[in-house]
Amino acid sequence: MTPNIPIDITHQTSRSECPEIEILEHFVSGQLPENVDLQIERHVEQCQSCQSYLEYKSKQERHLFEINSGVARQMTASIYSKPEIKGFDIIDYYKSGGQGVVFKARDQVLNRQVAVKVLKDYHSQDTDRESSILVEARAIAKLSHPNIVKLHNLAWTAQGPAMIMDWIEGENLLEKLKTTKCTQVEAVEILIHLCEAVAVAHSAGILHRDIKPSNILLNHNSFKEPMLCDFGLVKFQQDNGDFSTATLGIGTAGFMPPEMISKRFGKISASSDIYSIGAVLYHLLTGRLPHESLSAFETMESTCEKDVMPPTFFEKEIHRDLETICLKCMQREPNLRYKSVLSLKNDLEKFLKKQPVNARRSTSIQRLRIWRREHPWIAFLTFSLFCVLTTSVILLSYALNRALEGERRTEKELARTTEIFRISAPLVKRFLQFGILKQDEIVKIQKLSKLLEEIGTDSSNLRQRFDLIYVGLELANGLRNDKDQKELSLEMTRQSRIALRKLIDENGPELDQQPFLMHEGKIAISLLDQSLIRYGHSCMQLGSLLQSRDQVSGWRDSEPYVDEAIRTAEAVTRKNPEVDEAFTDLANYYFDKYKILEHNGEMHSVAEIPQKVDSIHARMMKLYPDAPEKINYWLISNQLLLDSMIGNDANSLLFDQTIGRVNTEMKRIRARNDILWPLTAESFVYTLLVEPREFYRKEQWKRVTDVMKPLMDACQEMVASKVPLAQNIKLYLNVGLEQIAVLQTEPSTQKAALALFHEMERYFKLPSNESLNPMSLAELYLRSPIPEARSNEKAMMLLKALDSKISGVDHLKNLCNVAMDPSFEMAKTDSSNISEIQIRRDIIKAESLLKHGRQKEATAIVRNGPDLFKKYHMIPIDYQLRLKLIHSQLQSLK
Repeated sequence: MTPNIPIDITHQTSRSECPEIEILEHFVSGQLPENVDLQIERHVEQCQSCQSYLEYKSKQERHLFEINSGVARQMTASIYSKPEIKGFDIIDYYKSGGQGVVFKARDQVLNRQVAVKVLKDYHSQDTDRESSILVEARAIAKLSHPNIVKLHNLAWTAQGPAMIMDWIEGENLLEKLKTTKCTQVEAVEILIHLCEAVAVAHSAGILHRDIKPSNILLNHNSFKEPMLCDFGLVKFQQDNGDFSTATLGIGTAGFMPPEMISKRFGKISASSDIYSIGAVLYHLLTGRLPHESLSAFETMESTCEKDVMPPTFFEKEIHRDLETICLKCMQREPNLRYKSVLSLKNDLEKFLKKQPVNARRSTSIQRLRIWRREHPWIAFLTFSLFCVLTTSVILLSYALNRALEGERRTEKELARTTEIFRISAPLVKRFLQFGILKQDEIVKIQKLSKLLEEIGTDSSNLRQRFDLIYVGLELANGLRNDKDQKELSLEMTRQSRIALRKLIDENGPELDQQPFLMHEGKIAISLLDQSLIRYGHSCMQLGSLLQSRDQVSGWRDSEPYVDEAIRTAEAVTRKNPEVDEAFTDLANYYFDKYKILEHNGEMHSVAEIPQKVDSIHARMMKLYPDAPEKINYWLISNQLLLDSMIGNDANSLLFDQTIGRVNTEMKRIRARNDILWPLTAESFVYTLLVEPREFYRKEQWKRVTDVMKPLMDACQEMVASKVPLAQNIKLYLNVGLEQIAVLQTEPSTQKAALALFHEMERYFKLPSNESLNPMSLAELYLRSPIPEARSNEKAMMLLKALDSKISGVDHLKNLCNVAMDPSFEMAKTDSSNISEIQIRRDIIKAESLLKHGRQKEATAIVRNGPDLFKKYHMIPIDYQLRLKLIHSQLQSLK
């Protein structure tokens, strides 16, 4: 039977647009009328994208290309390049989302702007019967609503399939909320439009499954014109009305309902989208996610196990009825939510009209029943425990009264203990929920630390004293991350260290008789051993805080504490050769001593340190070959060893052997294809970077190119993964800059250098990480080895938008100021990597002085030239290139 052909088929195929997918499928099966069949045939003969699609259909394979991992990396890198689609001019890359990369384009025939979305992970392995882009395209094609982004056509490009859609001139809702806060009325108006759009989808048997602020576009940046987009996770209703075949765990943490995470909440249904709409409302009202956690896993776990905090907990001005609507949408039990999107829309309209809403809050009895049904065994145990505790409290009260009557001296200790728990309980709760501290809570931490010290001093229980002192040390360590509390952290560390030393000196023999850890009925580690180990920690913590306080005197002041930590760790390892923690600590202390001597220019005193560090970590690697922290420590020791060999030709063979064993170990880790590689990649790559940096210094260009390429490939592979780790992104930046410098050195590869710069620039413009990506992009502009691609102004503009509390932001701002004004004096830095920072500052300042015609001052900064390389061995290649260019400019001006 000849299928029904769209009325505009003749018009469509006479234009430069490709035919719709359904028409191509009818063409393949020979079901088109003869005249239409000929038109399609002529079009296909001239259209590469249609030929690619038909080849795909003929093979009955989901993917257009057979690829291996190497090609996959290449495809990932090229997806940001402009696709070629007949009839459309691709204007520029716009942005990247969860499912695709979006370009701004112009329809040549209708002379209008359109959006072209290319599927990002189309070439990744997937066993679905159809590609997600076909599913999304067919879903949108079924829908027609002013608040749903309209699909015009589907095309096939060299990068993969692409959808041609309406161009929406404006930001998405998430971007808008970063700069503008919407009112409660505006939030309700947005949701009413959203409900209307979702209702149309539901009536067509389609669930969106990924409703969130970033998938809501604002036409002309108006809150009154929201447009729902990104149907990449849609699910079609089955013939029996069931959606339950949808995959669990796919969606966006924080906006996913519990039933999309765990089967125990029932099947996925239209109610799932209602939960997501409620989560959007929650975000609009509070500016927060309903369940904020440190990771997606914790967020999903919280979604299933905890009710959301009422919005008024964060914003007292939220209307009670609007909060009730929001909480009803976000009930964990699907049957307690609104029955349909239209019911939700009805309540929202009533709110605008100031009429009573239908939604009612859950009573305490209802919440208790839900909890009891979800956790029957816990409910039973809780009831049993309640009975036991009630009896215990009665008996304990009686016993305490007797004890207090007989011995009044315990009142003081009991009062102190009660005060500790009273102060710590809300702090712990706030840490667990939000991980932030208010100023009044800082005062409470000081008071808590003082109470801990008093109890530790007065207590006759040595283990109790030891534990309380170390808790104070840990509190101090937690405060050091806040730059406004570093002095408080320093003082608390001093007091804890003194208290720990006093405990050891006064009670050494007794501590040695008490076990900290038992093994086969014997003392494996005594309380004295553990006290000494933690005393070493306190010395290093104090030394590190002194270094961060002052980059000149701090390093000198920290040396005695590092020496004391080394002596303590050596004593523990001699007595306990099987205690791994002491050996690891000792290696780290040696490393810190090495950095201090290097900073002070006393390299003649460090000859034996790298070998000591390496022998310790090699022992650890044999014992724990698959422990990430042991591998990273081992790699740091190898880096230190390689550093010590640079400049000494007699060690060239040992240098090559060390590089070889690191390469061998890296191949073993990568071959495992698990999380161990991303966790250790940073240390592997930075260790191996010593080799190309040394070859570049010796101007052995061919060897530099050969060893840099696999390192760059590894970095590109990691950031192309679905969820790259933050350290992998930073690694991509640093290695990419050095690779650009390598390519920039030779005229024949300078175009490739510029192409890599633009590839990295596009990557860091992605919205995946709100602080890391802009900061990385700023550093890319600031450090670019290509002079014409360097932009201090762009870098500063990006950095101004970031919170100064983010580590490294202030330092980069200072470097930008130096680059723009050589008279600017940099503030003190708290970084421990002084050598690299010194070189970076000097290079940027010399360039700035040259730019302002102050050649003598520039010469004074870099007059030592190659001596810099002798003092600081492992200079990144991009800094080496810039330093050589400065020398070249100075020579030409003579």
